[in-house]
Amino acid sequence: MISLKRSSSRVEGEYSVSLDDKNRLYIPTAIRSVFSDGVIYMMRREKKNPEEDKFYPYLALYTVQDVDFLRSTLGAYAQTAVHLFNRVPIDNASRVNVTPDYKNYAGISRKATIVARILPNAIDEPRYRMELWNAEVLEDYRHTVDFGDE
Repeated sequence: MISLKRSSSRVEGEYSVSLDDKNRLYIPTAIRSVFSDGVIYMMRREKKNPEEDKFYPYLALYTVQDVDFLRSTLGAYAQTAVHLFNRVPIDNASRVNVTPDYKNYAGISRKATIVARILPNAIDEPRYRMELWNAEVLEDYRHTVDFGDE
């Protein structure tokens, strides 16, 4: 979840990105200003079907303001989870380093996708959710459908 002060048409969407040989991720122009203080990422996973044991790993991308907001609203829970966040600066070429353990967790080799969307419960200003996915894992996640007891 990322608090942005941009119009939804400029930020919401998907961005195809890639990591270079030094595990640096280029931040697309449309979302770069949001991360002016650096990127904070955290290992996350989705489970499409509660009946299955399969999880889909990705990295959630946060701003410094988001982590501060989480700390203030979630209290003690956020304080215990904050050690799971990894803050990295953006270099002069608009890249951030993705450490090997985070990269391996999400299964990202070179190609990746940043997904940015508006959260439906945004009240005061638009709040976004941004995720960094292995492009193939994201595609697999999207094609896994739970049809229930049909």
